Amino acid sequence: MPKRRLSTEQVMAIRELRASGAAVKELAAQYGVVISVIYGIVSGRTRVSARGNYRLTFAQVRQIRARRAAGEKVVDLAQEFDVCTTTMHGILMNRRYFDPEFIPIRMDKAGNRLPPRPNDYRG
Repeated sequence: MPKRRLSTEQVMAIRELRASGAAVKELAAQYGVVISVIYGIVSGRTRVSARGNYRLTFAQVRQIRARRAAGEKVVDLAQEFDVCTTTMHGILMNRRYFDPEFIPIRMDKAGNRLPPRPNDYRG
């Protein structure tokens, strides 16, 4: 069976259907994945974001990105939102909390904007 990437909505639907009594085998067939993927989703071992276990909400992430675009320091944002600077850089480079419409803003140490790199456009 070919690998298939499920959307967050599909993952949430799988969890709801399983909680209401749907069979794992039926869910796997319906979504075109193997049974172990369904077990991983239902148990929370995979796709934790769909369960809402991220430390930040997407509203907070949008706020972080807007504030960084306005010139706030990464270290200050990381301290305020209680995440490490590595996580903050991942958010700002759209590697964590991926948003297909967000284009990362690069800045030098003086706070001047730099042009985006070709790989900054993930999609």
